[in-house]
Amino acid sequence: MTTQPTVEAATPIMSRLKEETADLHHEAENHPFQQALVRGELPLEAYGSHLGQLRLVYGALERALAGLRDSRPDLAPIIEDRRFHEQKLASDARFVGSDDKPAPSVPTQKLIDDIAKAARENPIALLGFFYVLEGSTNGGRFIAGAVRKAYGFEGIDGTRALDPYGEDQRGLWGEFKQGMGRLPFTEDEQDSMIRAADRMFRAIAEIGGANRA
Repeated sequence: MTTQPTVEAATPIMSRLKEETADLHHEAENHPFQQALVRGELPLEAYGSHLGQLRLVYGALERALAGLRDSRPDLAPIIEDRRFHEQKLASDARFVGSDDKPAPSVPTQKLIDDIAKAARENPIALLGFFYVLEGSTNGGRFIAGAVRKAYGFEGIDGTRALDPYGEDQRGLWGEFKQGMGRLPFTEDEQDSMIRAADRMFRAIAEIGGANRA
């Protein structure tokens, strides 16, 4: 009698995502836009513009993810409404006096188009995009503090999307990792998620660069 492999052995998706996107993750974190934001050197107008562009991206992805959840109820423990941050980005943009739903920049529109294509042709790949945005909340707590200091913000206004979970951050990230690890994704599905995560890391750098130009 043969035994089935454990879910962890069959689905090392979180390890693969972390390891196989590490270089692009590093490049995104060290992009001049992100470094200027952390150092408090980014003009408030550029920060506000960036929030508006991110709102467009988050909105497109979150609507696509909601559709995926409707067709795949087994993904509901991962695709939770509390992990959707479009409205927090809108609030942050309005707080800093920026358009909360501007026209998309070229890099933003390209990413939105890629999200839409994934939703049509290979919906499970959306989890790769989601992984990058959800993972960004880990460093987001640190960046939020730097932003508040740089712009003189008091409280969470202006940084709700950077630090959406507050003290619950570590626990929620752990739940996300465990939820992903429990699901029996095929190798092809994992590969598609990794490609999507790579695309998201590149796009975030491109969107930041466009807002700083």
